[in-house]
Order: sequence, then C-alpha cells, then structure tokens
Amino acid sequence: LEMPEAFYYIGDDGLYRYDKQSGQDDLLIRGDIQGLFRYEGKVYYSTPQQICCLMDDSGGSSVVWDSSLYPDSDEYLKFCLIVDFQLYDGSLYIKIDGIHAIRYVLETGQTEHFLDDCLADANFNYFTFYEGDCFYIEHANRSFSIRRMDMDSGEVTVVRTDGKGRYDPN
Repeated sequence: LEMPEAFYYIGDDGLYRYDKQSGQDDLLIRGDIQGLFRYEGKVYYSTPQQICCLMDDSGGSSVVWDSSLYPDSDEYLKFCLIVDFQLYDGSLYIKIDGIHAIRYVLETGQTEHFLDDCLADANFNYFTFYEGDCFYIEHANRSFSIRRMDMDSGEVTVVRTDGKGRYDPN
C-alpha cells in the first residue's frame, strides 16, 4: 500500500513500513495481519477479529471495529473471521467468514447486515465500490455473475454472466 512518504506491506510476522526517503524498513505491528486499505489519507489494517487504523508512523493504532460488535445475538458469529474489508463513503464494509457482510457506519457506530436483502443466503465471493454502486460476484447459485447494487435505491442488476453459471471473458 503506497502512501506519499512510505510503503506499507504485510510480512509473515506483521505489518511493515518502508520509508521512501531513508530506506528504513520497520515492523510496526507484530501479529496476524490480514489486509490493508487506504482511506482518507490513513492506513487501515485487519486482523482475524479486528479492524484498526494506524495513528502515527511509529505503529500506534486504534481499534475501529471488532467482532464483538457483530449485529447478531448468535455467539458463533461473533467469533467468525474477518476475510476482507473496504471503506467507502463513511462506512466500513466487512466480509465475515466468507459469506456474510456487514456495514459499520463510522459516524454513528451502528453495525448492520449488508447484501443480505440482495442474496438469498448472502453468499458472494467479492465486493467493491465505484461511483455509488456496489459490485459483487454472486456465488450462492454458482452463477458467478457480476452484479451491481445501487447504494441509494438497493436495486440490483446483473452486469456480466453467460447465463449458464460460467464466467464469460468476452
């Protein structure tokens, strides 16, 4: 992940910062770091149970979200792993345990399910955001089609599929 002054990357033992000017390579956070994301000039990273924001170049960080905030009362889900995350338009979008997604609104601290209304069993491979839309790859029906959800209306349309459950590169 490139920032103006440094590169941040995940190594076997944690999160590193490589200073572009000095060439110094420092281990900032020791642990099981899963992902990195840049949002509004800050570096965010995930562990299996938390999403954190780096506060300074020395490795100081704060927890933004952790699995205890999962919106269900089902205790099993509170121990599921964070698979992926993105920040978009003031919210943190988290893929949990491979098939569930939640949205955490940074301003209000509210956690809610995401994509559940679009998918019968909320099963998808990947999601990303672009110009007010959420794009995701549907997996539940094994069609692997690319779908677009308008973030304002919630309307879902199919963007790409071959109609036979196979990816069509053309």
